[in-house]
Amino acid sequence: MSLPCPVPPPTSAEGTSLPTARTGPDWQAAFVQLSALHESQRRQAARAVHDRIAQAFAAIKMSAYLCLAEEDRQQMRQDLHQIMTLAANTALEVRSLEQALRPPQLDSVGLESALRAETEHRFDQVEGLALELQIQPLPQSPSSDVAIGCIRILQCLFDEISVEPAPDSLTVSLEGLDGNGFVVQMGVVWQAEQNLQHRSDGAWFALAQAMAVCVGGVLSTDANDRQWTLHLSLPYRQPDASSTE
Repeated sequence: MSLPCPVPPPTSAEGTSLPTARTGPDWQAAFVQLSALHESQRRQAARAVHDRIAQAFAAIKMSAYLCLAEEDRQQMRQDLHQIMTLAANTALEVRSLEQALRPPQLDSVGLESALRAETEHRFDQVEGLALELQIQPLPQSPSSDVAIGCIRILQCLFDEISVEPAPDSLTVSLEGLDGNGFVVQMGVVWQAEQNLQHRSDGAWFALAQAMAVCVGGVLSTDANDRQWTLHLSLPYRQPDASSTE
C-alpha cells in the first residue's frame, strides 16, 4: 500500500494537474527515504554535540580549573587565551549546528536571508567554486511550513551537488511571482563533461520532488553534459486539501 502525500498534488488556475513527483510505490519509497534522512540528520546532530561541542566544553572547564590554580601570570594569560579560542570555536560549532537544524534567519528576517545564509554556509568556502546569488525580495512572506519546506528541499539538493566531482560554478536565484508564488532556480556548471542525467533518476531526487509536492510545489530539472538546472516553484501558502477536492 502506497503512502499518500499529506496534501493533494497542486493544480493550475484552469484546474489541470501540474507535473508532480512520482506516484504509487515511489511515494512509499520517498517517504521511507525521508524517514531515513531525518534519522541521519539526528545522528549527525548528536555526533556533533558529543564529539565536538560537549568535548569542547569539557576542555574549557579543565582549562579554567588550571587557570585558577596557575600562579605564573604569563602562563595564566596563555591559559585564558586558550579558553577564549575554545569558546569562540565552540560558538561557531553551535551556530553551524543551528543552521543545519533550522536556519535562525527564517524566524528573524525571512526566507530570503535564510536562503542566502544556507547557500553561503554550504558553499562559500569550497575551493575553486564560483558562487553567485541572485536573491530578490519577495512581495510577500511565505508561510512557515512552505519556508522551512523550501530550505529542506534545498538542503537535499545541496547534498547531491556537493558529491564529487564538485562543480565549478553555482548560481542560486530567488524571485517572487506576485500572488502566484515564488521560484528558486539553481544553475550548476562543470568545466569537464559529466554524466548528469543519472542525478535526476536517483531516489534522492524523488524525495526532493515529493517534499516539493507536499507543500504545493513542483521541482523539475534539466541537464546536459556540463550544466544542471533545477527549478523549484512554490506557493506562498500551502494549498488547503479541501479546496482541491
